[in-house]
Amino acid sequence: MNFDMVLSNIIRLFQNNIYISIPAAILMLYLLLRRPKLFFSIVVIGLILAAILYFISDLSTTGLSYKKQMIGKTP
Repeated sequence: MNFDMVLSNIIRLFQNNIYISIPAAILMLYLLLRRPKLFFSIVVIGLILAAILYFISDLSTTGLSYKKQMIGKTP
């Protein structure tokens, strides 16, 4: 999974859910202007959770490919 595909998926998610995206963006802008420390804490926590999710999905994809290889082998 490359970075361009991840970025296009995020953009498509925001475009498909516009009624949720606009209030979320307004809330994040408000937090950035009023409470920057809280805003950056939320961003860091979100990035850490996204990295963990990416790591888990990468491991599961690798495991599925090995499983397919093992099923294909005959003794």
